[in-house]
Amino acid sequence: MINLTLECEVCFHKGGDVHEQPTHDRHLGDTTKYLCDDGSCLLRTSGGLPVFEEVRLGKDIGRKDNPSASYIWHSCIDCGKERWVRYILHKETPERVRCYPCGIVYRNKNTLLKGENHPNYKGDNASPGGGGQRARRLYKENKPCELCGNVKAERYHKDSNTLNNESCNVVFLCRRCHMKEDGRLLRFIERSRGKRLKRQEGD
Repeated sequence: MINLTLECEVCFHKGGDVHEQPTHDRHLGDTTKYLCDDGSCLLRTSGGLPVFEEVRLGKDIGRKDNPSASYIWHSCIDCGKERWVRYILHKETPERVRCYPCGIVYRNKNTLLKGENHPNYKGDNASPGGGGQRARRLYKENKPCELCGNVKAERYHKDSNTLNNESCNVVFLCRRCHMKEDGRLLRFIERSRGKRLKRQEGD
């Protein structure tokens, strides 16, 4: 006698507890499928509990706030809990890989990480603004301008590379001296002078 092992069409479990059962498919109507006997896979096929990575529209899952958006039934990478997540069609990935509680724990944990230990650390690929933020974190103590003595000073990079935050490259200058050193003050004066001449010519 041939011993046939049936495979569930939903969870792909193989065993003697898989049998042909009548069900209702949203697209095919009344039909039969090979399903597990515990009832969970039957619930999935009847429009209740969705199949893992199944994609539905918001209106089909009761999302009145965004009925035309796509959602995917996906599991949290930390706790494994399955839930509906916004689906990014052009990337073919879920919008969030963590559920809300696990996301809070993950963010709180990362707030304690600094520099190279942080998962979002970009190294030398950081933007000029990001380099300036690093300088403000490294040199927290405010010092007066090294040229004019103004107490309101900011961090200036001598080589104009904000990612180079070596102590020999960072000095404290006031806004005016800072603009004078990097050429912005001269460009500002020339631009203002040009606008004034154009107004005079127009008169």
